Amino acid sequence: MSTRFLLRMRLAVLFAVLAALTTAVRASRSGLNNVPNADVAAAGTGAVQAYSTFGGNRKPSFLDEVRLGFAPAGEKIEVGFDTRYKPGKAAPVFLNAKWVASRWDKTLPAFAIGVASLAPRSQDRDRRGPPQSCGVFTHDAGGARLHTGWAAQRRNNAMFLGLERVWVIQGRKLRLRTDGIEIQDAGQWLGSVGFTFPLTGSLTMELWQSKPAESGKAYANFKLGCSFKR
Repeated sequence: MSTRFLLRMRLAVLFAVLAALTTAVRASRSGLNNVPNADVAAAGTGAVQAYSTFGGNRKPSFLDEVRLGFAPAGEKIEVGFDTRYKPGKAAPVFLNAKWVASRWDKTLPAFAIGVASLAPRSQDRDRRGPPQSCGVFTHDAGGARLHTGWAAQRRNNAMFLGLERVWVIQGRKLRLRTDGIEIQDAGQWLGSVGFTFPLTGSLTMELWQSKPAESGKAYANFKLGCSFKR
């Protein structure tokens, strides 16, 4: 068997094991607002991001994240980690990873599997909650990009959907994003709408608002990210 085939088999087993061990909490992996997509950072590129949640009687939280793309033997992999400062006790580090498993024609939806909020220490898992695994399809429909998938969570195995569309304003891409994900053990949906906009060649802002469909208050997220190359 070829080296690349063996690598793909090992990656499939690794992510399957991680998915089986994840028993939910959302982290800042790459994606839309509250749901992932099948994109990963290009090999040798990455981003450093700072973000916060506020509104809806929430205290502002302060988090940061680093993501980096890799391409061993032509595979597309993204690995990152987040830290949380407040409110509440800090979480030193929790890990995220995503692998683009599809290798078929680009006219078909891309498929990726991933895991988020994987805290190495048991005390952090007890405080922050167990990790979340997912499988997601992303399809470029021409005028818009469509996303759908399934997130495996303890007490909340959730379907999610998303849509994004880009407009060019004075040479910069304004990206509108909207998504929805089941929450509270599929008791209701959490919807969101927001946008991303590049402030400079490497600095991008993201802002979105989320609102449960039936009960619960709206809240907002703000993120500022700086991209880089190794």
